[in-house]
Amino acid sequence: MNQKRSNLYRAQHQAEHWAQRGQGLVEYVLILSMVAIVVIGAAFLIGLAVQRVYGIIGGALGANHDEVAGVVITIDEASCYVVSAAVAPPTGRTGLYVTGTTNVNLADLTGSTDRAVGGPLNSNAGGFKYQPLFASLPDEGLCPKSVVIQSKNGQLAFAPVQIKYMN
Repeated sequence: MNQKRSNLYRAQHQAEHWAQRGQGLVEYVLILSMVAIVVIGAAFLIGLAVQRVYGIIGGALGANHDEVAGVVITIDEASCYVVSAAVAPPTGRTGLYVTGTTNVNLADLTGSTDRAVGGPLNSNAGGFKYQPLFASLPDEGLCPKSVVIQSKNGQLAFAPVQIKYMN
C-alpha cells in the first residue's frame, strides 16, 4: 500500500513539475515579446533622429536633398533674415524663412535646424512655410547653418541656409 501511495505521490509531483515548467516557458515568451516591441519602437525613433542629424550635417556642408519617390518634399528657399531696427523697430529681429512644396499632410511634417529640433509647418500656396523667430534683435550668429523638413515616416529634405540682411 505504501509503495502504491509513493508511486501516486511521485506521479503527481512529476505532473506538477512539468506544468510549472510549461508555465515558466509561457512567462518567458511573454517577457521576450514585450521587450521586442519596446526595442522595435525605440529603433524606429532613433532612426528618425539619426536621419535628422544626417540632414542637418548634409545641409551644413552645403548639400541639398529633395525627397521625390512618390513622396514630394522640396525646399525652394531657406533663408535666415537679419532685420535691422530701422526696418523692424524698436530692436530688429532674426528669423528663419523656409518655403517648399510637398504632397505630404502638413501635420505629418516637422522642421528642424541645427539650433532647434521639431517645429510645426504652416500652409503656403501649394506647399509649406516654416518661420521660426530666433530673437528680437538682429544677430547673424543666431542663424542656423541648415534646415531639415522631415515626415513622420522618415522622408526628408534638407538644404543650407543663406543669410540675408534687411537694413
